Amino acid sequence: MKRPPRDRDASILNRGTLFTGGLVGLFMALVLLAMIWYGQERLGNTTIGISMAITTFALFRIVSTFHSRSMTGTVFTVATFDSRQLNIIALVELVLAYLVTQWDVLAGLLETTALSGGQWAFCLVPAILLLLLWDVAKWFARRLQGASVGGG
Repeated sequence: MKRPPRDRDASILNRGTLFTGGLVGLFMALVLLAMIWYGQERLGNTTIGISMAITTFALFRIVSTFHSRSMTGTVFTVATFDSRQLNIIALVELVLAYLVTQWDVLAGLLETTALSGGQWAFCLVPAILLLLLWDVAKWFARRLQGASVGGG
């Protein structure tokens, strides 16, 4: 309440947040396209590639859910998981990600196919990488924010 109101034309998001969001979106898009390509070209089955992309996207959403709790704070704290509702939602997302490819009803509806354990692990790798890289980007954002505050 001590700060004056934001200018009406001012952006709600700062440049660092917009830049980080852009990089996250670009990373996600490239990985999902790569998953489809991998299924089509390396495994000879576009449906497997699409199933892997859907699974990877669902895992990205879980990562995004936890990273969205703070614009600049790290996700590697106990406080990240202090919301029971958010934890339940993430668990439901994980179960649904599994069911989309493994349960015949959803697989038939969405035209996906069952994934092997190795394919699931392959989908998990970019989600873990996103988790780590996003936190690194937030680390830089905290440093830039501190520098701009300290610099005037």
